[in-house]
Amino acid sequence: METLTPFLVYKGRYHVPAEFTTKEFIEEFEDMEVRHDDIFIATYPKSGTHWMQEIVHLILADGHSEKLDVTHRRLVAELADVKSPEMTATVGPTLRNFKDSPSPRVITTHLPCELLPKQSREKKNKVIYVLRHPKDVFVSYYNFVLQYSQMIRGKPIPHTQEMFDAFFDDLIGGRAYTCLVVFKAEYGDWFDNVIGYYEHRQDVNFLFVHFESMKSDLEKVVREVSSFIGRELDNTAVKRVVESASIEVMRASFQKDHEQNLTEGKEAVDLNIFVKSGTLNQWKYSFSSEQNERFDNFYREKMMNCDLTTRYVVS
Repeated sequence: METLTPFLVYKGRYHVPAEFTTKEFIEEFEDMEVRHDDIFIATYPKSGTHWMQEIVHLILADGHSEKLDVTHRRLVAELADVKSPEMTATVGPTLRNFKDSPSPRVITTHLPCELLPKQSREKKNKVIYVLRHPKDVFVSYYNFVLQYSQMIRGKPIPHTQEMFDAFFDDLIGGRAYTCLVVFKAEYGDWFDNVIGYYEHRQDVNFLFVHFESMKSDLEKVVREVSSFIGRELDNTAVKRVVESASIEVMRASFQKDHEQNLTEGKEAVDLNIFVKSGTLNQWKYSFSSEQNERFDNFYREKMMNCDLTTRYVVS
């Protein structure tokens, strides 16, 4: 099968999507000048990235969604915010858009913890890491890549059981980069990404949020995040954030932003492609019993020294 998601290897070990970033972009991210009140959101793709991004911006706006504008809702810092890979070098990484933004800035990334800006470690910036059930990440990313190929390349890729099985076998079998290979190609290995951040779970400037908690009790998560970033909200403001962070409202807001970009002649990505229902346990409708067992065994092996094992190995 053809490679659907080209990648580059950074520093000999980190895999990043080659179409919308470069070695120079990532170096620029590592070396960026960081303010003491910058807030970083880190995720592995398809783990609730844009949802958390929207929540944090809403908290900073006291829940008033009308105060947000198109520049608040963009791609991760190390990627170029373009629809065509040919424009990547011309436009540059999204992080450049933050240079003159007022504080506090919200900076989102999929890169591993080791590649966060050097100054962020020195200044102990707040880092919010969102993690999601890996089986759901796997299925969500698989579906996303099929849709994304249509948007970027104009080339539809229909789902077939053969395609999904090959995708799965590449993960479990360790055959790197032969097909879609979410967990090993774009942004590398899910397990390494999670563990790299999870090692900091006791650090006071790190907050770990489970996607499943966002789905089950968003109000509680909003209060937790607002307290973490030092922006306490009253009950009315919390309610506004929760309502504005719903899937329906976010889709309408992102559509409005997209129309504004089109009016201004910008080639920015339509972010609605990233807003899905986020159904929990969707893997149960995609994994066979045999695949589920193989995944659990693989997970235990990769995460044997991490206490997340019992949380996610549930049939």
